[in-house]
Amino acid sequence: MVELYFYKYGRRWKGIKSKCLYCKKEFIHRKSDRKGKNKYCSLSCRLKNEAAKIVTLKCENCGKKFTRNIKRLKVPKHNVYFCSRSCKDYAQSLKGNCKEIQPPHYGSDKEYRIRVDLSKCVDCGEDKYYLMRVHHIDGDRNNNSLENLEVLCCNCHAKRHLKLK
Repeated sequence: MVELYFYKYGRRWKGIKSKCLYCKKEFIHRKSDRKGKNKYCSLSCRLKNEAAKIVTLKCENCGKKFTRNIKRLKVPKHNVYFCSRSCKDYAQSLKGNCKEIQPPHYGSDKEYRIRVDLSKCVDCGEDKYYLMRVHHIDGDRNNNSLENLEVLCCNCHAKRHLKLK
């Protein structure tokens, strides 16, 4: 980099000669401490260079096509991409269709929580969804047949476990 002087707006400025990263043309710019500044001779060169680094991907969940900049794109463990966080969360849930990112215990006999109607406690009649728990009647957590499962609220579930002990 060679330091020289140039005139702009009727004033003399101290400048540096540099090469544009996109078109490889030499240009003179003012000295700047800001990172990333003065790498391109013009705004159009900078935008063209950034546009060349954009890739088109397909969402694994909804199938929608979307674009990402290569700089901001992290390569995931399973090489699966999603258009949004909500699509990723849905695909990873039990209802989702993306087996690559689901934990290993998904698809096992732990799905009993989905098969049971969590609308009402069988003991006290509580109907608040966030209070509902699935209780194994015989105490064996591996026996997930529908006859062995019942829906209880938090309080009734705790009482049943206290009786077992």
